[in-house]
Amino acid sequence: MTDWACLFIADLHAGAREAVTPKPVTPIQELLLAHWRQCVKDVKAAVKGYGLSLNLGGDLVEGNHHDHYTGLTHKEMRELALELFRPYANMADAIYSVGGTEAHAGMEAEDDAQVAKEMGCKPEHMGWSHRIRYNGRLLDWEHHGASVSKLPWNETN
Repeated sequence: MTDWACLFIADLHAGAREAVTPKPVTPIQELLLAHWRQCVKDVKAAVKGYGLSLNLGGDLVEGNHHDHYTGLTHKEMRELALELFRPYANMADAIYSVGGTEAHAGMEAEDDAQVAKEMGCKPEHMGWSHRIRYNGRLLDWEHHGASVSKLPWNETN
């Protein structure tokens, strides 16, 4: 039996002005990219001797949420996400993905699904939720779990 290391990354929002990007244009983006690259190195060192499960938690691209236009197409946002995730995907022994919100990833989370697919995620490892057993422990995982908010705009989260 393989011992697993699990890496969860969600809400990347590739293409957003304030998000990490492989093509920084602002000082904050440069700082975020430096931290992202360091994280890749740290994960690579930490997972030696383990199987790595890369778990993508949705909202991988910014999308056109709430009619906000970023100046990028969905394809361009997906390409940014792919460039950022590729080092992790290359380390991974398994990739799982859950869909994010309609506001960012599309009606059926098609942007999230496309990024996951292009990184090698198997169709049966894509969905809205997963129940996965790692190292003898069961993980029940989705983008938004049970809502604890009383605010009307969060009632479906």
